[in-house]
Amino acid sequence: MAKALFVGSFDPIHLGHVSIIKRASLLFDSVIVGVAADTKKNALPAEKRLQLIKLSVEGFDNVEIVLYEGLTVDLYKKIGADVLVRGVRNVLDFEYEKSLAAINKVLSKDVETCLFLCDRDYEISSSLIKELAKLNADLSKFVPHKILDLIKELYS
Repeated sequence: MAKALFVGSFDPIHLGHVSIIKRASLLFDSVIVGVAADTKKNALPAEKRLQLIKLSVEGFDNVEIVLYEGLTVDLYKKIGADVLVRGVRNVLDFEYEKSLAAINKVLSKDVETCLFLCDRDYEISSSLIKELAKLNADLSKFVPHKILDLIKELYS
């Protein structure tokens, strides 16, 4: 049974993230979404981020969400993951993810990384979502409709 791990701060989750989770859920038997509890970013509390993610992936039968602290490779080993899923929007992301994959491989030789290219419509960052929310922009093309009102409330 192939198990994928997709990690991030998800502050907030957006349609790019959801697209990767959905595509991974079609390729792997199970997908664990690892939400980083400790992030250097000025993030929403973990409980709020978890709530947004749970609402966004309702109906994905083989997706589980976990909160974690520490190294991604430690979570990878703990849950018995077979692959680490990461998203790539552009060349800069690719270079960063390539370096991260190399570091993870040094930390644990068993870690395999699978890069998913983002859908063209969702080449957006969580930071930009937050900025748009503060400016009261229309976010309907960027975040799941189930959480649209919550995003506006939490980030405006």
